[in-house]
Amino acid sequence: MIASGASLTLFRPDIAIDAMGRVLVLKQVDWNALTEIAEEITSLPKPKARPYHPSAWEMNQDVFCVPAQDIYVFKSNVSSVVRVRGWRGERSQLSYPVGNITNLPDSLHSLLIYSREVWRNYIAYREGANKVILDEVRRMFPVEPIHDEHSLDDLD
Repeated sequence: MIASGASLTLFRPDIAIDAMGRVLVLKQVDWNALTEIAEEITSLPKPKARPYHPSAWEMNQDVFCVPAQDIYVFKSNVSSVVRVRGWRGERSQLSYPVGNITNLPDSLHSLLIYSREVWRNYIAYREGANKVILDEVRRMFPVEPIHDEHSLDDLD
């Protein structure tokens, strides 16, 4: 997932705004499922913070450039933030256990899958992570390639 910004924002009684800014009216069954998952997430144990890393559910992945997903749940004027670092959807094993929990809880996994569905039609997502990132780097560091007639063989 190459997401930056809100994937899905929910407003009572049944309104959702997706990553492209579309306002959607959810079916009651979908609203109930999402709010039930949010309730479950806020009751999960909190992972311990590590040096230079805020409290997060950390996935055991073979790559390190996967962004963290922050889930904000507001209820009765109290907000909870649940962070998942390194989730790509393929694995559920955690890098560090949270209490006795060694795999990402089903509620978190489900919510991340649902939020990823929102990005499927987003143009930057469809073009792929590498293209989006490389285009942004090229925009920030415009460098013209050097076309030199010399080669490394000339150094001998």
